Formats: sequence, C-alpha cells, structure tokens
Amino acid sequence: MWTLECDGSFLGGKRLWLKPGKKYLFGRHKTEPSKTTTGFAIDSKNVSRKHLVIDLSSVKPGDGSSVHSRSQIKLIDQETKFSSVVDDQRVESGSTTILSKEYHTFKLGKTEHVFHLKWRPVLLCVSFSSKDSKAGKDPFGALRNRVEDVDIKIAPNFIIDKTTHVVQAKRNTAKGLQALINAKHIVTDSFIDALIYATTPTDLDHDESLSPLELDFDKNWPDEMQHVPSKGNEPTERPMDLFAPNPERANVFEGYTFVFCDKGQFDQLQPPITHGGGKAFLFKLNAKQTTTQELVGYVKNVAGEKGLGELEDGSEGKGVVVVKFRGGKDEFEWAAQLVQQASLALDLRFIEQNEFMDAILINDASVLRRPLEMMDEDDEPESTNPGAAPKSTMPANRDPEPEPAPPVQRRQRGPIKSRFKGFSDDEDDDSKPSLSSIPQEAATSSRTQPSQGPTTNTQNDPSSNNTQAPPSTRKRPRPEDDFNDDNEDFVDSLLPAATAMKRRRIEEARLRGEDPASTS
Repeated sequence: MWTLECDGSFLGGKRLWLKPGKKYLFGRHKTEPSKTTTGFAIDSKNVSRKHLVIDLSSVKPGDGSSVHSRSQIKLIDQETKFSSVVDDQRVESGSTTILSKEYHTFKLGKTEHVFHLKWRPVLLCVSFSSKDSKAGKDPFGALRNRVEDVDIKIAPNFIIDKTTHVVQAKRNTAKGLQALINAKHIVTDSFIDALIYATTPTDLDHDESLSPLELDFDKNWPDEMQHVPSKGNEPTERPMDLFAPNPERANVFEGYTFVFCDKGQFDQLQPPITHGGGKAFLFKLNAKQTTTQELVGYVKNVAGEKGLGELEDGSEGKGVVVVKFRGGKDEFEWAAQLVQQASLALDLRFIEQNEFMDAILINDASVLRRPLEMMDEDDEPESTNPGAAPKSTMPANRDPEPEPAPPVQRRQRGPIKSRFKGFSDDEDDDSKPSLSSIPQEAATSSRTQPSQGPTTNTQNDPSSNNTQAPPSTRKRPRPEDDFNDDNEDFVDSLLPAATAMKRRRIEEARLRGEDPASTS
C-alpha cells in the first residue's frame, strides 16, 4: 500500500493512503474532487496552477497473490515553468517519471515542502480448514478478490521478511509462533473486515468521498491488538500486551537444540525454532521396537556427551530439549512408557508441544529445559482408593498425629441399618469403636472374618497403644445369652435397679471364669 507524507505542516502531520486507480493533483489552486481525482492546494507563487499529478495504476488481476508486485506509481509534471524535483533530481517540464523503488521523494518547483512516497507492504498469511476447501470452493481465491484491489497480498505460508500478519482462529500454532518470533501480528479474520472497511469511502453516495485511510492512515488503521485470537490450549495465560510484536524475540532459541520423535511435530515446529536461532533434530522411531537406551543414546549424542546416564549439565540452562510424542493409535501405552523411562534416565523433563508459545512470549526458553521435579517422600499424596488401608510412614516409637475429626464423627452417627459390605472411606481412621457401638450384625460379621487387614494390622501395631484405649476384657456374649427377648426387655424396663445388679453379677462371673448361668 502506497502512503504519502510531507515534512512540515502541509498535511497536518498526517500520513495518507493512496488508493490504486486514482490520481492526486497538486497545484496552487485546489481541484474539485471526483471519484478518480483528489486535489491538494499549495499556496505559493513557486507552484503552478496545476503542477504535478501522482498517477497510481489499478492492481492487476491475480496480483493479490504476488507478494513481490506493487501497483505502478508515476509522477507526471504538468508542463510547468518551475518543473519538479524527484529523488533530488530535477525533471523536465511535462515529463513522466515511473517510480520503481519502495521509497521516493519529490518537491514542487522551489517550495520547501518535501513529500515522501513509501510502499508499505501488507501480506496476510492465511490458513483455511479442510471444511473451507470442500465442495469445490476456493476460499483463498475468494479472499484474494476482496483485498487485492487495495494492494493487500495474501499467501498460505509464512514468508520471512514479507509476511506482516498471520490470520487464524487460534494463536498457539506453528505460524503463530513464527509471527511472534519475527515480530509480526497474530489476528483473526475480523481484522480483514476492519481493514476493508477502512479502505471503503465513508459516503458511497458521493463519488468524491474519501476512505478513512485516505483521510488519516495512522489514525484509522485497525488496531491489531483488538483482533488477537482468544486463549486456546496454552498451559499459562499471559497478558494480552505480550502478543504485540517484539524484535527482541528473534534469538529466543539460540543455544537450544530440540529433539523430536514425531515427524509431524518436527515439520511444523522446525521453522519457528530455526527462525528463533535454535536447532531441531528428528529421531526416527520404530514403533514398539525402539528401546529406551536407543533414545537416551541419541539425545546424549546430540548433546555431545557419551554414555547413557543423566545429562552432564544437570538439565538446566541452554542445551538439549526433548518434545513429547504420543505415538500412533495402538502405540499410546508404549510411547508413554518410553517417554517416562527416557526422561528418568536423562533426568530431563520432556516438554509438551503447546509450551513453546509461553517461552516465546516471555522471551526466555530456559523454562523449557528443567530436570525432573522429584516429589519429597513427606509430600507424597495418600492413596485415594477408599478400599486401601492407610500406609504408615512413622517409626514405631513415634507418636502418631491426632486422628482427623471427620472420620471419627462419621463413626459416631446413628445406628447402622445395613450390613457391613467391605471397607469404606472410614478405614482411613485408625481408631476402632467399642463393640457396644457396633450393631450385632456387623460385629458378628467381623468375628467370622478374622482376615480383614486393617483390624489385624492396627491391633499388632505397637504405636496404636498411644492413641487407643486398652481393649476391653469383656467377651462378646453368645447370641443365645443376649438380652433380646421382648419379655425380658419389658421386665428390665420395670425394674432398672434389679436389672443393673443382675448384669453386674454376670460380668463378675465371667471375669472369674465361671459360668454366668449359675449366677443368674
């Protein structure tokens, strides 16, 4: 896109867009504007009434895909007696100068105003999904027809030193990474709509109406930061202002070497890695055949080391980074095991593919290279399996910590109506309720199943004496001795004192080893 600027205050310090297919006339008197002509008046005796015309040709069909093409621009002197100066060279009166470079200057006669013509390339790297290309559609051609008339180019691939914007729905992609490294914008297709609006005349009913960019290019150029794609699968959310172009990221991967085991990942991420100053290598796997030693040996070789042990640099700072891979449909388990064993052998954390963007945004690739984060034994999480017995890590002579309150409260709830059906979450509590608090059915079940682990382990644990009351010496009465008969319950309720005395005699007889029946 061609723009016009002027030193001083003639254009009010503004930069103006020159629309392809139009002419811009400079002279002492302002010409009536039309659909094809716009006039600029310079109040000076050194300027002719009609002095110079900037003639901008229309864009040729198909040039929207030609990244090196530009609409032709000519300076036509209007046979003035003062002539004109183009690129510091005075041109003959009435001559036509074809401009072939991306930057030119010109002056009218002997005036002090210096005008600048600059080519500002706009190349959109656009990606389309497979759905857009179905049914014989050509989404690329349709978009090109929308933008090529205003000197905007589109291409399917990212072109170094040419691409200005990456247009896509997601930002964490290979092309998005290239845009960030090369200080380019990532935008959604809404930016294209805003751009076309800015190049459209403000009043379509009047041919002389100018577009917003022709009135003030910088003020009316769409703000790319308002069209950044929303957050996707990035592991870390960063402020939106980090997505602004930053030339300092050009060498973000310098000193880092990335090892891939998946060719698809390698093909996609090699360009942004190399553009960021890094290196990328592909280790060819044989599905379900490649061994841990082979992968470790390759990584060590890339790092310039020998053997199969851990990396000598401690897996920190600049060096080798390995990218995780998933394997094919039937290879997930094998691939996961290979990744785990290799990372343990190298003491190197393998990274996910979606972690590249965060390193680029903060311009620090060291976050991608770290040793494995080993969990301290004291921080080991307890098993979440409700049927598993709690694993004690305390020595026998160490007092255990107090029992958590919630399990104790659950054991003190009302009578249990259902039969005992195995261990529940309450087994996390080492304390045991007294037999009197257990329903008869549950107690009978536990007595007939002496192999239940938690009950036996707790009783044999020396440390359990510190937290539990001594087990009662009272024996569980046989079912036929229980006071479950309705008549006895009725009598007991009428004579509570006699009932208490009778129970005390029975208990004393049992402690002496006598037959309780003889005392009743």
